Amino acid sequence: MKVVFMGTGRLGSYCLSSLAEDNFFDVVVITQPDSLKDRGHRLKPSYVKQLALEKNLKFYQPKKLDKDFFENYFIKEKPHITLVADYGLKIPNRILEFPIHGCVNVHPSLLPRYRGAAPVNWTLIRGERKTGVTTIMMDQGWDSGDILLQESTPIYHHENAGILLERLSKIAAKLLVETAYGLYENKIERKKQDHSIATFAPFLKKDDGLINWSEGAEQIVNLVKGLTPYPGTYTYYKDKMLKILKVEQVDLRNNGFKNPDCGEVVTADSKKGLFIKSGTDSFVSIIELQPAGKRGITWKQFLSGYRIKAGNMFKEKPEKSLFKLTKG
Repeated sequence: MKVVFMGTGRLGSYCLSSLAEDNFFDVVVITQPDSLKDRGHRLKPSYVKQLALEKNLKFYQPKKLDKDFFENYFIKEKPHITLVADYGLKIPNRILEFPIHGCVNVHPSLLPRYRGAAPVNWTLIRGERKTGVTTIMMDQGWDSGDILLQESTPIYHHENAGILLERLSKIAAKLLVETAYGLYENKIERKKQDHSIATFAPFLKKDDGLINWSEGAEQIVNLVKGLTPYPGTYTYYKDKMLKILKVEQVDLRNNGFKNPDCGEVVTADSKKGLFIKSGTDSFVSIIELQPAGKRGITWKQFLSGYRIKAGNMFKEKPEKSLFKLTKG
C-alpha cells in the first residue's frame, strides 16, 4: 500500500515508526522545513525528518503545499492513502481528495472534544478524567471530519502534558496503522461527529503559563500539569521568575492561618513543605520548581538555598484566565 505520510512533531514520529516497520506500507514522507531551535540559530530538523533519515525513507520538506508541489511531486508518488499525524499546517483540498482511500488524520483526543492545536494540554487544564485518540477522514474543517476509529484511556494522577503525550503517541501509532488496514480492506464504518458538543483546544503561548494564585488549588494543579513541559507555568518571587514544575493540592484549612493573601507563603519548613495560599480557601504544595537561570530543583533544595519564609509572596500579574474553555 503506497502511503504519503505527513507529520512533524513527536506524535508524528511514533506514527511514522510504526508504518515504516510494517512491510505492507511503502512510505513517502512530507514534513515541515527545518526550523531555528536554539540560541546559535542553527537549523534543526523535525522529529519526523530525523526518523525518515534513520529509516532511509524518501521525504519532502515543502514550504507550501501549493499547486506546483502537488503537480510536480505529490501526484507522482501515486499514494493509495495519505496519513497525517501532527503535521502542523492546513492541507488543501487537492491533497485531501487525491488518494483513493482518502486522507486520514490521527488526533490525541476523544473528538469532537478538544479540536485544535493543543488537545493534550487542554484536556489536563480542564481536569478531565479520561482522554484518548481518534482517527478521522479529513475535510476542510478543523478536526471536524468523520470518525473512523477511537480508543479511550484514563488519565493518571502523575501525568503532565509531556508524559501523557508520550503515552497517547503510542496509542496513536497503533490506531493509525489499524485505520489504514481497515480502509484498505473496506472494514471501517464512518461516523459523523456531533458538532454541537465540540470543544476547542487553541494554541498556548508562554504568557498563558503565568499562575493566578487567586484561582483554586485544583485549577492551579491542572494548569501546571497541562502546561508542563511546554510552554510551562511560572510565578515571581522577589521580582525574579520562578518556573513551577510540579504542585499538589493540600488541605490546610484547619491550621489556624490568619487570613493569608492569595500567593502568600503560609509554610516554608524543611520538614513539612512549601505551601502557598490559593483562591477559594485552598492551598498548593510546591513539589518541584526552577529558579531563573538554574536547573529544576525540589522544594527542599529551594528552601535550603533561598531565604524564604512564611509571609513572603509569590506574585502574579494575570491579564486573563485560561479556565473558561470556548465551546462551539
